[in-house]
Amino acid sequence: MSATIVTGLFHDPSATCTAVDALLSKGFVPDEISILMTDSTRSSAFTIAEAKLDGDEPPLTASVAGATVADIVSTASLVLPGLTFLAAGPLASVLAGAADGVAADTLVGLLGGLGFRENEARFVQRELEQGGILIGVKTTSTNAMLAKKILRRHGGNALRAA
Repeated sequence: MSATIVTGLFHDPSATCTAVDALLSKGFVPDEISILMTDSTRSSAFTIAEAKLDGDEPPLTASVAGATVADIVSTASLVLPGLTFLAAGPLASVLAGAADGVAADTLVGLLGGLGFRENEARFVQRELEQGGILIGVKTTSTNAMLAKKILRRHGGNALRAA
């Protein structure tokens, strides 16, 4: 069976976390799930906040938008210089491979290497620059429809399988 990458675009960090949790509950594993967002989105939506308690108790830490997504994002293996985007998961290695053959210094060119048409890639780049979050799921063609349904059910837009 060939590998397929199913993607969904999210605008709500909580919905992103719920979608990732739903994928995990249906048997997808963290190594199959990718996240692509701007560094500023990561900083504002997925940082760990500290709350100071009274007395001598240590501060509590709480994820603003979900520990699983924060864990995936913290392992970002590709930071695109000059673009302020970061990618984590299998999508990062695919984008890194696409970057080798792309002269353009834009995410549009890299997404084109994933099979996105130019107009789709421009749309995704604009949405990411406005705080959107792209979830990618690397799966078999057999499970692609399940991944797509999960992402859609939890608010994913512009869904596609490449």
